[in-house]
Amino acid sequence: MEFNYEALCKALEQLLDFERRVNSRVIESEVLKGLNLEDVKRAGERLILQDGCTSFFQKIVNNENLNTNVHVLSYCWCGDLIRSAFSSGMFRPGQNLE
Repeated sequence: MEFNYEALCKALEQLLDFERRVNSRVIESEVLKGLNLEDVKRAGERLILQDGCTSFFQKIVNNENLNTNVHVLSYCWCGDLIRSAFSSGMFRPGQNLE
């Protein structure tokens, strides 16, 4: 199987379109009205990830033989929530989750 850059771009465009529609629905519902960034970060620190999620990412970032960066795409979690959810000691000092 060969890497298909154009297909990846098309898939990401479809994801972006979906994310925009979902985000618009959340904004219109005002369900997050009154929350501030610190509230979001505190919520992320208390999230329980699905079984195997944490160990999967730990294996990737702790593998000395891999030279890679981890990027997490989510259609429903903002970057601050993702970083907070993964901040519980999963990464060695100096490692960042993008």
